[in-house]
Amino acid sequence: MADDEGQRWPVVFITGGGSGIGRQLATTLAARGADVALFDLTVPVPVRDEVAAGGGRLSVHEVDVRDDQALAVAVSAAVAEVGAPVLAVNSAGLSRNDRFETATRDDFEFTLQVNLVGSRNFA
Repeated sequence: MADDEGQRWPVVFITGGGSGIGRQLATTLAARGADVALFDLTVPVPVRDEVAAGGGRLSVHEVDVRDDQALAVAVSAAVAEVGAPVLAVNSAGLSRNDRFETATRDDFEFTLQVNLVGSRNFA
């Protein structure tokens, strides 16, 4: 698909596409003609509808980025559905606490697993 200026937008894969920055990127790029694959723990129906409204192909995968094997399967499925990505956006991320000194070890480890390991798994 092409935007108003005739520019062809690529296939884009986005982790964290179910909310926040990932959702906004997906919606914006889809509106400009990109085919989009979303990866998140959950991708609510309204998000799917927003991205699909862009008119490009949409591939949705509810997967935990911390699980490298499940993520690899999801990425392979997305490639089969919408093609190989030209752009991959690591947008999955979280923070369980506002202040470091109040974070538990479990909070810290979970944050590292999603933000660091999940990004590595996707890359």
